[in-house]
Amino acid sequence: MEARLAEQSQAVLTGTEAVARVERTIAADAVARDPAVAEGLAMAGVRAASLLEEPSGGAADGVAVSAASCVHHVHAPPGHERGGAFELAAGSVQQATDHCLAAHLLSRRLGRAGICSLAPSLAKDLNLVSVPEPGLIAGLLAADPGASEPDAGPERILDLAREVLQVVGDRTARPANLVEVQGEGAAEVVLVASGADTPPAREAARALAEAGVASSALSVILVRPFPK
Repeated sequence: MEARLAEQSQAVLTGTEAVARVERTIAADAVARDPAVAEGLAMAGVRAASLLEEPSGGAADGVAVSAASCVHHVHAPPGHERGGAFELAAGSVQQATDHCLAAHLLSRRLGRAGICSLAPSLAKDLNLVSVPEPGLIAGLLAADPGASEPDAGPERILDLAREVLQVVGDRTARPANLVEVQGEGAAEVVLVASGADTPPAREAARALAEAGVASSALSVILVRPFPK
């Protein structure tokens, strides 16, 4: 674990700054403001991303992107954005940086563009973040992804998403899955949340538990396709 943590540096950044820093390491000059530009670069075989400070209004449509990867980052609540083969919703700035890596791996496996959503409040807040170093990122992206699966259905996308989240979690020492549960296993009350609603849901579950009510909070990470 110490070696994995050594491949990351600590920085105080807003969500917008953290995502931009990681994406510029992943995609270099192919980071755009326009989703259409990013998808055009990806269709030409260049790893690309778009950084939007609001929903795209459907411009991020999840087109086929050849053997490259394309990820659109939007400041919006989970599920608000249309399009994309998948959507990962971050509940923290740290999670948003990790989603950059997972989304590129998943986009490359699917041969289609995907979306990462981050609530506007998290995009603006300053946080202490562990930022993956270029060596860690290069190591993840250098792995052979196998043949792309542009025709993958929801069940297959779920399997692939679970796989890439585990790969990124193992490399960063921050375990990740399609959904994350915090609290008691045999809960009387289960609070379901996603994105920026996750921390309040977890706090409410803790308060209920302290009051004697067996509770847990379930955070949905992959909001499209929705995990079963």
